[in-house]
Amino acid sequence: MAFWGDYFVYDGIPCTEFGLRLYEVNGVTPGEAKFSVASDISEDRVSSRYRPLFYGVTQNEPLSFKMVFGADKELANSGGFFDAWDREAISSWLSPLDGYKWLEIEQDDMEQVRYRCIIEELEMVEIGNLPIAFSCTVRCDSPFAYQYPVTYSYTCQGNTNILLRNLGSYRGGYQPKLKITTNGTDSIKIINHSDNDRTFEFTGLPQSYFLEIEVDNENGVITNNMDLNLYPYFNFEFFKLICGDNSLEVVGDCKLEITCEFPVSVGG
Repeated sequence: MAFWGDYFVYDGIPCTEFGLRLYEVNGVTPGEAKFSVASDISEDRVSSRYRPLFYGVTQNEPLSFKMVFGADKELANSGGFFDAWDREAISSWLSPLDGYKWLEIEQDDMEQVRYRCIIEELEMVEIGNLPIAFSCTVRCDSPFAYQYPVTYSYTCQGNTNILLRNLGSYRGGYQPKLKITTNGTDSIKIINHSDNDRTFEFTGLPQSYFLEIEVDNENGVITNNMDLNLYPYFNFEFFKLICGDNSLEVVGDCKLEITCEFPVSVGG
């Protein structure tokens, strides 16, 4: 017996193109996924102390969960099944060789998030000796799902105050992407007063009304539209948002765009 569920999209391709949908079949159900917790504790225990010498924790064990999907109602109710060519097409779709892909679950409470993942352990599930369904393990690139990207835009003059909320779950802070379009200024400073006045700063920039600086803070990459080397002008304090509200102060004339794709702990 099968219980039909929702649809999903993997690598931009909806499962309906292959006549599939998520469901439970013959007792084979999606497995429970662990939530993101501190996965590795760094500490030393010595005989002279009853408490450890605690150094910190890491939170980077990837999220994984079981996913079961199979023939949509029309195929299943007609007694049809997936032949060898169908199975080859489905396995090829779910087994790209060029890295992690986006998985979107079309479910009411999952509309705002998606997973960046690789499909592993793809197996057939048979009903009446017919290949009618599949099971797999979804292995994510991190402990989190991600909210869809949102860009916050600000026109800054002189000293501009901004309140920006980090909606993510990671307690270590989130590093969004920035785009700064200067307006004839030679310095830009972003101070996060909520993070001990941590300051992201360019000084002595070539003055231009059209210098567009893009900063990938997570990977430490700075590019611009004039092919300039801007690292000598930078203080190497890459921009970060702490969890919750961030009180920001922007010093300098520019257009500032902050693109956030917050990691959230929703399990699987």
